[in-house]
Amino acid sequence: MTIEIPCTPENWSRVERAIAHLRCNDLPISEYWDARSSTFGYVRISSDRVSVSGYFDSPDRANSRDWVRRLVSLFRPATPDDRYHRAFNRELLPFLQSRHSGLLGQFEAHELAKPASLTLYLGEKVPYEKVRRIIEIGGGGCLLALMLLRFYPVDKYTIVDLPAIIPLGFLVLANFLDSSRMQLPGEKIEDPKVVWLLPSNDAQQAHIDPADLFINVTSFQEMERADVSSYFDLMERRLEPGGYFLCVNRVEKQIRPGVLSRFCEYPWPRSGFEIVDETVDRFASLSGHKRPIIRRLMRKMTSAAYEIPQNG
Repeated sequence: MTIEIPCTPENWSRVERAIAHLRCNDLPISEYWDARSSTFGYVRISSDRVSVSGYFDSPDRANSRDWVRRLVSLFRPATPDDRYHRAFNRELLPFLQSRHSGLLGQFEAHELAKPASLTLYLGEKVPYEKVRRIIEIGGGGCLLALMLLRFYPVDKYTIVDLPAIIPLGFLVLANFLDSSRMQLPGEKIEDPKVVWLLPSNDAQQAHIDPADLFINVTSFQEMERADVSSYFDLMERRLEPGGYFLCVNRVEKQIRPGVLSRFCEYPWPRSGFEIVDETVDRFASLSGHKRPIIRRLMRKMTSAAYEIPQNG
């Protein structure tokens, strides 16, 4: 699980400073992410490239699997894996080729399917002119952030994430966008377009700009209930009237022995919001996951009189 990312000497110096700054933060995190974060690593392998381990699959491994898949598929009935890639090539590849061709040789199909499908989904559901400020909880490798920054006329994109993952998101975005307008923890940039914050930095979160779109994609399912509740509270406070909340998480997932995170048990707002759409994530289902991933898109009402039916 290692990938190489282009990186200028200046940006590598910023990553090193950010890593040193982030090591000073002793954040309480879930057992799942505590274990996974220990596998992350950042190594400068040349003057203009960085090796990142622990998150993305190697494109070499991905390409070899694609060749094997195509060869073997000639001699056997179609499998779920075949159907997944056929759907990817038919529904998502044209969008990626036209808007994000630089990603295709660097990331595997399953890494690109989620952000591409969600970008197209939001493009259908959320008006273009409505999205100027975005808050994302758990941006990870920032492929969704990259696609949304290119898709919508975004003025400010705020990402709340864990220390081990923040440098990865910066490296990915800096490879495609202007890094001079990105602010890492410990930095102070004038008029930043992309800002990373730590989960426990309540003082900074209190000054987060209001958002038109608030997003969480498959990380609430890995958090303790109290952490999920704090983010729902942040969403309700910072989302502007008329703004949208996209929550994409597994219907049920074990976060530690004997403890399950359930989509239906999240602290959904009981009033002031309407459910715009709720669907099963198709590509997650095609990939063979037994427990589906649910997409719920909500809109904050301009009047708080609307009460959401509680159907579990």
